[in-house]
Amino acid sequence: MWSESEDDGVPWVSIGDMSDGKPVSATARRVSERGVESKRLPIGQPGTLLFAMYASVGAVGRLATRATWNQALLGIAPRPGLSDERFIRYWLEHLRPSLGGLTRSNTQDNLNAEQVGNFPFPDMPLAEQRAIADYLDAETARIDALIAKKQQLIHLLEERRWRTFDELAAEGASDLVPLRRMLTFLTDGPFGSAFSSADYVDSGMAVIRLGNIGFAEFRGDELVYLPLERQPEFTRYRVREGDLLAAALGDERNHAGRACVAPDLGPAIVKGKCFCGRVDGRVADPEYVALACSSPSAAERFRLGAQGSTRQMINLEIFKSLRVPLPSVDQQRRIVADTRDAWRILDGTVATLTRHIGLLAERRRALVTAAVTGDLGAPHSA
Repeated sequence: MWSESEDDGVPWVSIGDMSDGKPVSATARRVSERGVESKRLPIGQPGTLLFAMYASVGAVGRLATRATWNQALLGIAPRPGLSDERFIRYWLEHLRPSLGGLTRSNTQDNLNAEQVGNFPFPDMPLAEQRAIADYLDAETARIDALIAKKQQLIHLLEERRWRTFDELAAEGASDLVPLRRMLTFLTDGPFGSAFSSADYVDSGMAVIRLGNIGFAEFRGDELVYLPLERQPEFTRYRVREGDLLAAALGDERNHAGRACVAPDLGPAIVKGKCFCGRVDGRVADPEYVALACSSPSAAERFRLGAQGSTRQMINLEIFKSLRVPLPSVDQQRRIVADTRDAWRILDGTVATLTRHIGLLAERRRALVTAAVTGDLGAPHSA
C-alpha cells in the first residue's frame, strides 16, 4: 500500500502533517496509486479542507496538492458558486472552542462525519463570504506575523540559554575530561520483570522514570511508588539526594544522556533505561555535571554513539565516555550560579513573550468569531 518513493504515489495526510498551520503540500508518507484504488481511499484536490475528528479535534488544514488522508480527518470540498473555502475554514475555527461538548458525548472523545455535517452554517451570499474572508486573510496575516516574530525571539532565547553555559564552561577549562573521571559509582536501573506498573502504590519508595529526568532539572510531578517493604530487592539502584540522574533513552526533543540532580526524595530507586551516578565532590559539582550532560553540545556527542534511528539509546560505557570541560570545583560552582542567574532573566523574558503570544492568539480567535458571525461589522461586498 505504501509508496517507497518520495516522488511516486499520493501524499497521505495525517494530523501531524497539518501541525504547522500551513497549506499541506508534502507529507511524511505516501500511498501507492494501487493502494488508493484497492482501499478506496478518498482523493482531495487543492483547496479541499481537512477537519480533524480525532485527537486534535477541530484542527483545520487545507490541501495545496492532490492527496488522500487517514481516518482521523474529514475532507470538506466547498460547493462551487455556493461557498468560499476560506470562509468555511474561518467558520470552523470559530466553532472549535464549542466542540468539547460534542466530543464528550461520545465514548471515544471524537466526532464523526454526520456530526460535522450537522454543524450550523450561516445562510450568506457567496460574495459576502468572500468579502469577510478577504478581510480576515489580511487581518489574521498581520497577527500571525507578530506571533511568528515573538516565537522566533523565544527560539533565539532558548538557543542563548545553553550558549551561556557552553561559553562559561569553555572559558573555565580548555581540556575535555571523560565523565568516568568524575564519578565514583554508576548504575542503570533494573530491567525485565523486576516490577511493572501494576505494582505501583500511592506512597512508598519513589521510582524515578525517564519522564522525571529533565535538562538539568528534576521533574517530580509524576512520581510513582513501590511498597517500602520491597527496598531490600533494589539496594543496588538506590537514589540519594545529590546523586546524578541520567536518561539512557531519548528522542528528537529529549536527548539520551540528559541529566539532573536528585532532590531529597526519601527512599527512591531508578527504573530501567535510567542511570544513577555518584559524583566525586573533590573533582566535580553534580549540578555542573548535569548541565554539561544536558547541553546541546553533549547531545550531539551522545547521538554519535547512540543506537536506534527514532529513539536514541546509550549504555553506561557511552555515558561514562562523554568528554566535558572540567574547571576547578570552585569555578564549576560559579558557572552553575552564573548560568542559573542568566536563565532566570531569560525565562522571565520568555514568559512575557509567551503571554503576548497567548493574547495575540485570543485576539485572533475573537476577530474571526466577530467577523464570521457579523458582530464585527466586517466589510461586505459592494
